[in-house]
Amino acid sequence: MTDITQLTPGQKRVVHALLSANKKTPTYKSVAKKLGVSLGTVYTQLKRIREQHPETYQSIMLERQRHLAKRHEQSLNRAKAHSKDYHRRRYNHQYKEKYGYYPWERYAYAGKW
Repeated sequence: MTDITQLTPGQKRVVHALLSANKKTPTYKSVAKKLGVSLGTVYTQLKRIREQHPETYQSIMLERQRHLAKRHEQSLNRAKAHSKDYHRRRYNHQYKEKYGYYPWERYAYAGKW
């Protein structure tokens, strides 16, 4: 993580909440809710970090970008798995509508099981 020792306590709280090591990368809205402050306060603290400590802000945003990229990859994988399952179930249902049984039941009805 980046060096945040020169930040004010409020700014440190926002940075820690943004870069928490939870499974999910928090949104600004969820950070505000977690800290019990308004969304505008989160934006203001980030603005002050950006203006007063540009190098620190850049490293914070790079770390957040990595977290968000990881979250995006997980989201794409979930969507892909869901889509694959959906189309498999749909095909199986259409097969049953057409032939009266599911594809894996084919040999059971043919007596070859």
